[in-house]
Amino acid sequence: WVLKLAAQRPDLEISTPQVALREGNLRLRRDWQSRVQLTDEDLAELPQLKHVRTVSFSQCKNLTDQGLVHVGQMPQLRELHLDSLPLITSEGVQHLKGLGQLTRLEMPYLKIDGQALAQLKDLDRLESLNLTGSTIDDRSLVHLAELPRLSTLDLSYCRNLTPACVATLAKYAAL
Repeated sequence: WVLKLAAQRPDLEISTPQVALREGNLRLRRDWQSRVQLTDEDLAELPQLKHVRTVSFSQCKNLTDQGLVHVGQMPQLRELHLDSLPLITSEGVQHLKGLGQLTRLEMPYLKIDGQALAQLKDLDRLESLNLTGSTIDDRSLVHLAELPRLSTLDLSYCRNLTPACVATLAKYAAL
């Protein structure tokens, strides 16, 4: 089951089985895409969704690092997409440490750096990592060595990376 949340429309439609978490405020329906301005408090009930394997947040401008506390309480997640969330920083990534089943993590256009990559070391099933547009630098890449299954890495538009980062990446056989 997939839960997608984005910030384009005031209504909320979420892709997962039909469930109502709050008297009509948060209604879950199969095969719909949501577009809503969520806050950290709105995510408090996410951990109740035990069958959701993929969660996607896109352009939710009110979500902060504190909101990731609730996401981090969903150990069954296989995929997590955190796209263009302006208030999510490296400090928030620490709340994802318990997501040991994660195989794919998308964090494009977040304000994250090497501190965030260091927090990912316990995600030993991670196969795909998208860091497009992040503020990581060449030194940050050493933390990728702790991700033994990582085979796909997107570093597009990471302006702090130099050509020297290729030498670091070449050391990781899976990439």
